[in-house]
Amino acid sequence: MSGGGEWKRREGTFGLALSLGATAVASIFLLALWCPKPRAGVPTLSRTSLGATFRNSRPEHPDDLTWPAEEPGAEVGTTVEGSPAFLAGWRAGDRIATLAGQAVTSACQLEGLIDRQPVGRKVAVELVREGGSSETMEVEPIDGETLFDRLCHEGKADACAELGRRRIRRASQPSASEVEAALALYEKACQGGDASGCSELAGNRLDRHPAGEDWSEEDSQRTAELAEKACDGGYSSGCAHLALLYSAGRGVEQDDARATSLYEIACDGGDPAGCYNVGLNYEKQRGVPRNDGRMLLGYVHGCEGGYPQACTNLGYLYDQGIGVIASPERAAKLYQRACAGDACTAGDPIGCLDFGIFLRDGRGVAKDEERAIELFEKACALEVGAACNNLGILIEPDDAGRARELYRKACRFGSSGGCKNSGERAPASDVPQV
Repeated sequence: MSGGGEWKRREGTFGLALSLGATAVASIFLLALWCPKPRAGVPTLSRTSLGATFRNSRPEHPDDLTWPAEEPGAEVGTTVEGSPAFLAGWRAGDRIATLAGQAVTSACQLEGLIDRQPVGRKVAVELVREGGSSETMEVEPIDGETLFDRLCHEGKADACAELGRRRIRRASQPSASEVEAALALYEKACQGGDASGCSELAGNRLDRHPAGEDWSEEDSQRTAELAEKACDGGYSSGCAHLALLYSAGRGVEQDDARATSLYEIACDGGDPAGCYNVGLNYEKQRGVPRNDGRMLLGYVHGCEGGYPQACTNLGYLYDQGIGVIASPERAAKLYQRACAGDACTAGDPIGCLDFGIFLRDGRGVAKDEERAIELFEKACALEVGAACNNLGILIEPDDAGRARELYRKACRFGSSGGCKNSGERAPASDVPQV
C-alpha cells in the first residue's frame, strides 16, 4: 500500500477484516472482539428508568439497500416485568417515535432523554407498533435501582439482570467489587431463566480472555454452555457469543458455517455485532460462499445499529468498489461516521485513519491536512500503526525528530511502512496489524 513515487512509504485505507483476517485462534478472538468501547466522559447512568432496554431500529430501505440510515430511530428490546414499560404493554420491536416531545433518532439518544426525566413525573411517549399503528401514552419514570432491587429479591430474574447492568453502567470505571456484584446478579438471573443474564456472564468471560489465552477446557465449555443457553432463550447477543466460540473452536468444535448461521440469528435479532460478523464472514468466505448481497446488508445493518467497525468496512467496499459502484464520497462519509461514533460509543480508530487519508488526499472530501493530522494523532494514540506512520510523513518537514519517533512507534504497532521508514525490523507477531 505504498504511494507511487514517494520517498516515504505511505499506507492506504483499510477495512478491519482485511487488516486482521488471520486464521490463528488468537486472531479470530481479536477480530471478533474488537468491539466499540464506551466513550470516555459519557455521563454515568442516572437512576431514572422506564424498565426497558432499547436498540437502534432497522429501517426499511426501499430505495437503497446498500446505505445505512443516518437516524435509524430506537425500538424496544426487552421490558422488565412490573416496570412502567411492561405495565404500559410495550413489546419487543415497538418503535419509540417521540419522548417528551422530542423525536427519537437512536437508542443512545433515547437513553439520554430518559436519564434526564424526573422520577415520578409522567412523560408523553409516542409508540409505533410493529404493524404500523401509532399511539401516544403517558408513562411515569421510576427509580430503577429501587424497583429492580425489590423485584430481584422477589425472584424476578429479568430484574436481577437489569439491576446488574445498571450497576455496571452507573460507574464510569466500575471497581472489581462492583463488577463482582453485577456478576452475582447475572448469575442469579441466569439461574432464574433469564437469557440476558446468561449472555452477560458469557460476554464477561470472553472479555476477560480477549485472545482466547489461558483458558482451561472447563472455562471454554462453561462459556459455551452459557452462550448456548442465552441463544436458545432468544437473546441475540448470546447467539453472537456462541458464534465467536464456534469460530475459534473454544468449548465447541470449530465450525465456521455454524458460526455464520449463529451470527445471522444474532443479526436478525437486532445485534449489530452479529450483523458486522455476517458481513465479514460472507466477505472472507468463512464457512460460506462469497455473497455480496449478504455481505453488504450485514455491514449496513451493523453500521446503522451503532457498530462503528461495520461503517468502516462498508466504507472500504465503497472505497474499492467491492460489491458496489465505487464512490469516494460515500466512502468518506462512512469513514467519518465510523470515526465519530456517537454520544455513547467511541468511534473506530481504523475509520479515523481512513478518513484522515481521504482528508490528506482530498479524496471524496475537501482536502484538509490539519484535520488529517488530528485524526492520525487520534488513531496513533490507539495503537494503529499506519496512522503513526502517516502522521510521521506529514510532520517530518517541520519536526524530523518526532517523525522518527512516530515511525518507530508505527513499527512497534505492526506497520510495515513504519518499519521501512524507521529502518527497523518488524516485530514478530502471529496477529497481523495495520
